[in-house]
Amino acid sequence: MSRLFGIIFTFILLVTTVHAQEFGQRWICAQEADSSSQWLFKKTWLPTRRIRWAKLAICSTGRYQVNFNEHRLSRDVLLPSVTPDDSILREQVFDLSALLRNDSNTVAVWYSPIAGRFSDKQLSVTVYGRYADGRAFAHTTDDSWLCKPAWGSVDPSDPDYEAWDAKNYDPLWKGQITPVRGWSRCSYSQDRTSFPLQAASMTDENMKLVKVFDPESVEERDTALYVHFPRVFYGWVRLTIRGARRGEEIYIDDYQYTCNGNMDEQACRRFTAVRQQDVVIVGDRHFRPSQIQSIEGVEIAPIRRDPWEY
Repeated sequence: MSRLFGIIFTFILLVTTVHAQEFGQRWICAQEADSSSQWLFKKTWLPTRRIRWAKLAICSTGRYQVNFNEHRLSRDVLLPSVTPDDSILREQVFDLSALLRNDSNTVAVWYSPIAGRFSDKQLSVTVYGRYADGRAFAHTTDDSWLCKPAWGSVDPSDPDYEAWDAKNYDPLWKGQITPVRGWSRCSYSQDRTSFPLQAASMTDENMKLVKVFDPESVEERDTALYVHFPRVFYGWVRLTIRGARRGEEIYIDDYQYTCNGNMDEQACRRFTAVRQQDVVIVGDRHFRPSQIQSIEGVEIAPIRRDPWEY
């Protein structure tokens, strides 16, 4: 019996990791796409009849967070968009059935390039399913999608650098109703490179939060904080900040955070992660170490799911 299970499981692994050349993907990009800026992409559909079920398939050459009707579709902190050797695109598929609305449905994606890699194949999304009457439907990315510069950036030459501007952040960006100002039409990708495509499977190693812990020591010297964690970990350093000025800049090594001036705010990476243990926190001329209310180490790691978890 165990041998039969092993044969079946091996067959499943072979099927779910078969590589196929991308087919039918419709790629879009921001008109001013470059290798450092993060972008928001958005599309709202008005259903013509009641939907029975729907799924969303997404792939990208960068990192992304994807939302449907203002709900983030994955609890994973970093989704695998490409294989580590940059040779194969990974397509993620999400079930939308529990989030569908009768009046309108909105997909909203936050995209970030990856340092050292640039293609204007920034985003490909297909929403597909069946109406209650059995008819099939599919909506794909095209030049009717809207895009807008996001509030973050990376450095094409430095994989550890990320910047985040909380001062200008709009929390309503992923909703059905948002101001039209600042949004523009997307363009079709001009990159004719055809990447092999891999459907995400139960063996994919998405990055998840595995532990949050305190530093072992924090030393204040002049206007800087020198933080030491009890061990090396891969992930983020997260700050809780109080009393900062709007527009004040704080640096956690290679991470730059621009404050929004709210009573309490958190500074943390979104699309990058680095090995951490000894960290220096500094700021501009307005920064005071007393503004830092808490410092946490956020460890993330690839979690390989077992088939019985599905």
